[in-house]
Amino acid sequence: MVFFWFRQGNVMGTGESGLPFYNLDLQYKNSAYAWSDQLLGNTNGIGTASSPTYWLLSRFEKVGMPGFAIQALFTWIIFVVSGLSVYLLTKELFKISDRYILLAVFFYWFNPFSLVNVWNRFLYNYMSFLACLPLVSLLYLKGLKEKKYIYAFMVSLVSFVFSYALTLTPFTILLFIVFLFMTVFYIFVDHKGHNRPFYLKFFVLTTFTYLIANLWWIIQVINVVSSSDFGDVVSQYFRTKDNLATFTSLSAILGKLTDVFRYTHGTFFGEFNSPWTRLFRFPVVILAEFMLAFLMFYTAFKNRKNTSVLLLSLFLLLGILLTKGSSPPFGEIINFVFTNFSVFQVFRNPFEKFGFLLPLASSSLFAYSVFYVSNKMKRKFVGLGVYLLFFGFVFFVWGNPFLTGDVFTGTDERDNSKTRSYNVNVPNYYEEANEFIQREASGGRFISLPMSGVGMTYTWERPYAGVELSSNLFDTPNVSSTITIPYYDAIASSIEKLLLTKDNFSIIPPLLTASNILVRNDVDWQVRSIRDPELISSSLVEKGYVKAKSFGNLTLYSHPDDKPTPLVWASVNAIKVEPVANINDFFVTEMKTGDILYSTPGDLEYQGTFKRIIKPIATTFLEDEKKYRVEDALATLLHARHLPDSPIKYKLIRLKEYFERMQTHDSQGLYIFDLTHLGKRAVEIYSLAKTGASTDYIRGGIDTYFQKLESLQLTYPERFLVEFPDQISRLTHDEFLKHLTLFADAANYVNDESKDLLESLSRRLSAEMVKLGLAADYPLRIKLNKENSGFWIHSFKDLAKGSYQLVTDLTMPDASQTLLDTIQLQIDNEIVTIEPKFDKKSGFSVLNSFDFDSGFHEVTIPSPLNQLVVDQNKEINLISGDQSNSQAVFPLLPFDPFVSYKISFDYWIKRGRVVSVLAEYDNDVLVDGKRKYSFEQRFGNDGYDNYYKSNSFYLTPRGGSSEMRIVFRVDPFNDCRDTGVPFSPTCKDDSYKKSFNKPTEVVIKNIRIARVSSPQLYLISSSPRSVLSLPQISFDKLDPATYDVRVTGATNPFVLILSQLYNSGWEAKFSDGTKIETEKHFSVNGYANGWIVDKTGDFQLRLRFLSQDLLDKGKLISFAFLGFELLVVIILKIREVQLGHHEKN
Repeated sequence: MVFFWFRQGNVMGTGESGLPFYNLDLQYKNSAYAWSDQLLGNTNGIGTASSPTYWLLSRFEKVGMPGFAIQALFTWIIFVVSGLSVYLLTKELFKISDRYILLAVFFYWFNPFSLVNVWNRFLYNYMSFLACLPLVSLLYLKGLKEKKYIYAFMVSLVSFVFSYALTLTPFTILLFIVFLFMTVFYIFVDHKGHNRPFYLKFFVLTTFTYLIANLWWIIQVINVVSSSDFGDVVSQYFRTKDNLATFTSLSAILGKLTDVFRYTHGTFFGEFNSPWTRLFRFPVVILAEFMLAFLMFYTAFKNRKNTSVLLLSLFLLLGILLTKGSSPPFGEIINFVFTNFSVFQVFRNPFEKFGFLLPLASSSLFAYSVFYVSNKMKRKFVGLGVYLLFFGFVFFVWGNPFLTGDVFTGTDERDNSKTRSYNVNVPNYYEEANEFIQREASGGRFISLPMSGVGMTYTWERPYAGVELSSNLFDTPNVSSTITIPYYDAIASSIEKLLLTKDNFSIIPPLLTASNILVRNDVDWQVRSIRDPELISSSLVEKGYVKAKSFGNLTLYSHPDDKPTPLVWASVNAIKVEPVANINDFFVTEMKTGDILYSTPGDLEYQGTFKRIIKPIATTFLEDEKKYRVEDALATLLHARHLPDSPIKYKLIRLKEYFERMQTHDSQGLYIFDLTHLGKRAVEIYSLAKTGASTDYIRGGIDTYFQKLESLQLTYPERFLVEFPDQISRLTHDEFLKHLTLFADAANYVNDESKDLLESLSRRLSAEMVKLGLAADYPLRIKLNKENSGFWIHSFKDLAKGSYQLVTDLTMPDASQTLLDTIQLQIDNEIVTIEPKFDKKSGFSVLNSFDFDSGFHEVTIPSPLNQLVVDQNKEINLISGDQSNSQAVFPLLPFDPFVSYKISFDYWIKRGRVVSVLAEYDNDVLVDGKRKYSFEQRFGNDGYDNYYKSNSFYLTPRGGSSEMRIVFRVDPFNDCRDTGVPFSPTCKDDSYKKSFNKPTEVVIKNIRIARVSSPQLYLISSSPRSVLSLPQISFDKLDPATYDVRVTGATNPFVLILSQLYNSGWEAKFSDGTKIETEKHFSVNGYANGWIVDKTGDFQLRLRFLSQDLLDKGKLISFAFLGFELLVVIILKIREVQLGHHEKN
């Protein structure tokens, strides 16, 4: 099979695997150290566990073996090791003939779980684990059964050989689930208890040897997890509530017992429409899969006293319980474990991880089940027929995609009726580009455009779709994708925006040590929803870049004035940015070559600082304050039928709410649920007051409200009220205003004590609104006029006393060049009017200088009316045909892809049910010849007033787009109903259903699409530039984690910069062993490492990523221990053989 798969002489790759076999030596270099140079540099962490595999495979590459042949050899080894391990495991468990054991091998290879989650997904660590799991299970089982400690050493030896499989933390956990289950099982079946001490000691020894043998990469994981950077990553990207939402939703999709019993992915065979996947949807095949499950459970029941059958059947039940996740039955138990034991949150997709336990438990049990049933038959030929039936199903039905090679195909992204092979042929021009860039980069980097997220599709002769490939294709580190890595993603995701919006963009690449920009015309930019490469090229030319060289569909650009900074350099002039600097801040104020931006914790300040840029801690948009009547508030808040003064009924209502909340799992849904029910608590307080309830009941209602308010704070969405427009924040603002309306009116119906409680409640809620940016801290004295749409309130905390220049992009020019000639501001309580001075080069305006006292301050700016890009007042009548739609299209001109748009309109559905509003972009992909819309929103009748209705919503353009059109479309409506008559056509038949189509008629008017301004505001304090002198810096890069730096002529303090991604694990140490204090290590230029160096004269430093020391020591310990283990195993095996000969003699 393997020869057949690789017969065309191409490497294979897709999805998350990339193309490591294209350049194995590069893969080894990228994984061998604790730090990798790829992107802007990053820690390898657990990825170092793959380095032994890449080292070994790269040896074959060095002797001239082509990549496809090495990949074929790797695949062959996986099949052989996994098959042989399952063969021996089954033989160890059951005394059955080889023909039945062969069934176990084919079952393990070809079952639908392995088919989809391992081979079709094409992840190498999954493949490695598929081979490793039965092998270590066999060794551990033999150790328990034979009571020999040698097998504990053999398990750890195997874990090292298959360390690539352990690059995912869940796989180590799965191994120990297997070990623990087997240990507990044998303890329980050992009724006399004589062997229980051995079983426990064997488990402990296996754990110990495993940890020591793999200490070299385990210590990397521990170091990463214990670092402060990891805490920042977890808080930014991973939250328990989000993990739980993912776990629950995936469990519901993939954890249905009807799928788990058949080892089947819940959506794959339905979404991937090809001949071989359709085979798995045949009712006969589905029935046969259920028969396999029934066969095993039947055999398990009949042979429940057989120790091996009991072991496998109980293990299978455990696997099913874990694989189905939170789906019933017993989903609550799994949910509890997942929520309260954070280590299990790595199993957010329980099917794809825990699912490995299913084929491991089933393969041998299936073989024995066929053996048992076959031998129960009275006639031998019937038993043989049973065997052949099951063999044929497993080998020819499940094995069909393997035998044909279709397992290595995916859906064509432009034509869902076609498949795309995983065979990839990288064009030769990539080798030319790689060699040229290596010479040009001189140890630096380059930038690849256009960028996507993690994935990329290449339009080569044999195309590729999967993870972005630059780290596989180029030896030179490069910024080529917008992966969510702290510091890095803020840089990468800003590059294209800065290129398109800033005239002086050319200052950015040198700061990233990039000498060239590579434009890729061989990517499918529409499929990936990224920017047109032609637009990128034209923008580069506009910014002064010239074409350096072309390689096939790759074009390399450089700027004649650019001189990239080296990886290690020094600066004496700095701008401090609070709270955190990022790449966009380079355009806020004038900077010179060698200037840096930095942020430090606490009050540490470098003496060469000549400017400080202060950003607001919160930026809030408020429309003109709404006034609600009591009737309006009560009409829109949840009705409270039963109040706390009816204790039994009220408790039942609260219990009902509790169970309703349990049905909501996504963070936004939970927030809205909590917010609306907080409003219900406000209505209860109002009703208690108006009905004359006692002060105790009102106090109790207020206490309950406070509790709900506090719990609401726990579910606030990330970046709450920071970006405009935020519909969640607007909803919260309006809801809180309704609450305040009710509390104010309720005070009219109560005694003085209750009135004090209500006033205290209103004050606390008002303070909460200020805290969240839902209200201004200072009373708004500035007035809106017809040219304003609301207020932008910028809050500054702990401001130092001094004079500050206000800088904003509010007056950034559009098609009319200027939005406002004058701007009226409110600074705290004072109103001032100024004339902004606009700088076209940076895109920012200066709003004069002002003196501030120390402490908290607010700067409020009235927002100009949103710029209308579409203003259509007249009525548009859209009438669809029976079989066709009707639409009106409005281009957005001028179009800015980096702002939001407010879309408002009135519509009247005269006939039909809905009108659709869609967004068309230039980077939309056509699938099966039809445009695939990334945005569609439908508006229907409410069933009451059959006349015009108004609606509005905000829309942020699709990433990478450069053109946008809003489409109003009506489609025929259909009221098809099945007759219920047997054998008559049904509505599932498209041709029959279409006969019920009827025209839709909708009138639309007052269409307005407005560009929404979202200004930035900075306070800048300045002082004269320092007259500090700059030392000379030279360095040697010993490896990705180590730099030896030579400093010459230092006469004053300076900042030493390492242009690798900031990580607290980097350390600067002088040649005498003295370290630069941790407090003097900080982020520079939004991503790099900086140290304040106070030493003068000529001296040397070593910059070292400390995890590398742990890796080196861990390798020394692990490899020494592995050598010891290997020696022990050899000696014990020799003694065992000698003892066997002695016994025979």
